[in-house]
Order: sequence, then C-alpha cells, then structure tokens
Amino acid sequence: MIKIKIYKSYKLASLTTLKIGGRAEYFCMPNSISQVKDAYLFAKDNNLKTYIIGNGSNILISDHGLKGLVISTKKLNKYSFNKNIIVAEAGISVNKLNKKIIKHSLTGMEFTGGLPGSIGGAVFMNARAYGREMSNIVSLVCAIKKNEELLHFTNSQINFSYKQSIFENEQNLFILSVTLELKKSTFKKIKSLYKQNKKDRIKKGQFKFPSAGCIFKNNYDMGIPSGKIIDEVGLKGKKIGGAQISENHGNFIINTNNAKAEDIKKLIELIEEKVYKEKGIKLQREIRLLGF
Repeated sequence: MIKIKIYKSYKLASLTTLKIGGRAEYFCMPNSISQVKDAYLFAKDNNLKTYIIGNGSNILISDHGLKGLVISTKKLNKYSFNKNIIVAEAGISVNKLNKKIIKHSLTGMEFTGGLPGSIGGAVFMNARAYGREMSNIVSLVCAIKKNEELLHFTNSQINFSYKQSIFENEQNLFILSVTLELKKSTFKKIKSLYKQNKKDRIKKGQFKFPSAGCIFKNNYDMGIPSGKIIDEVGLKGKKIGGAQISENHGNFIINTNNAKAEDIKKLIELIEEKVYKEKGIKLQREIRLLGF
C-alpha cells in the first residue's frame, strides 16, 4: 500500500529559482527512503515518467508542465555531524547546510557561498565555483534505483568531471544522501571567505531577479568564460518577452517580468546560434530543459 501523498496538477513555478513552469501531472514530496520507494512504485503502477527536482536551480520547466510524476527532495533535509564528517540528505539547501558547517568551524564548502541549489543537486552536476568543486569534498553518496536497490558510491565511483557526475548519465538513480569530508579551520576565516563568495554572486546580479544561475558551462580549454563570449557577440541586455540576458553577467538569463519558459528557451537558442555563427564555438548547456 502506497503511503505517500500524491498531488494532481501541481503548480511547479514556485519550486524553481526562475519562477517559471507549468503544472506537474502528479507530484510528491517524500520525507524518507520508504516514501521514495512508494513514489517509484506509484510511477511504475501507473506507467509514469519520473522527474526529480531539488531547490529548482539549473532547470527550466516548460510552460505546458511535465507529464508524469515529479518528485521533490525538499523534505529530505536532515543532516548529522561527526567531527569533520557531515552526512546530509539530498534535499537540504546548500545555504542552510553552509550555516551549520560554518558554526562547526569546518572548511571546504566556502566556494558554494550563495549557491541556490540543494546538496543533492550540487553533487548531481558537480557544482563548481572559485576553483573548487563538489568532487573535492564528497566522500560517499547513497542512492536508490527505481528497482528499490540501495547503492553506495565512493568518490572515485561517481566519475566526477567538469560539472558532471555519474548521476547525470544514470537517470534511474535517486540521490538520497551525501557524505562530505571537510577540515577544521577558524570560524572567522571560514565565514570571511564564504561571505566574499556570496558577495561576488550578488555583485553579478544573481539574486536581483529570478534566474537559474549560469546557462552555459565554461570551456576552460578556450581560456575565456562563456559569459564573456556572450558579451563579445553583443547579446548582453537582449530581451525576449519577459526574459533578458543579464546586463551584469552574460551567462545569466533573468526573469524580469513574468517571463514564459518559451522566452528563456528562445534566448538560449539565440545565444547558441549567434556565438556559433560569429565565433565558431558550440556552447554547452548547463541548464536542463524539462518538458520541451
């Protein structure tokens, strides 16, 4: 018997950092492993496609919504500390976890200062900033397969690479918890670096309007950030409908005035076409488009 509450025609826009998106055909928020299993059982019994969302950053959901079952990790938000080892459930926000880590005078997570996503999402796409990435601090990940098998992945088994992990390629894996291994330092030093990184994100206009963070990955072989490439082809400030390429950071698309998902999608495609035409560069998307 399925014990998790399943919602029909659930509004998704408020669950994304872009504040855009239609409704989920079915939606649930499990708070335990058994409820995650129930969610997958419901999907299997009803032949439904499943989508997993955390804090809703780095995704663009279609205006038409998502057909299938959307599983939110928001209620999987418990954590524990054992000296310099932290075990955190996938749905806890990076910002909330950071506050606890700073209080314990542990260093290693400062690069995520101001990151809007969940810890599960950060591992999923190997979040990176200021020369550091999640692969530097993750020691173990517990995940569940759709067949209800529990699996544990060590750092080397996760196959981390630039803004990628095994979880992006293995869509039938649901991250349940993440084990982080940090180091002791001084409270003052940790908090200072965390604030410095957060202020840099604010300076780039990341929180002025709803956004999904960087739209494209940086190609470090070229030695030039994607945002600068977008600036150089003259697209900074370009608008379509209620969406705009940020004037503060070329790699951000912001929701300035009730933008539609289609507005964002058109700007993404415009950037890709113009950059390829003028620079011969094929930008690689960081954002995931769902339901298109």
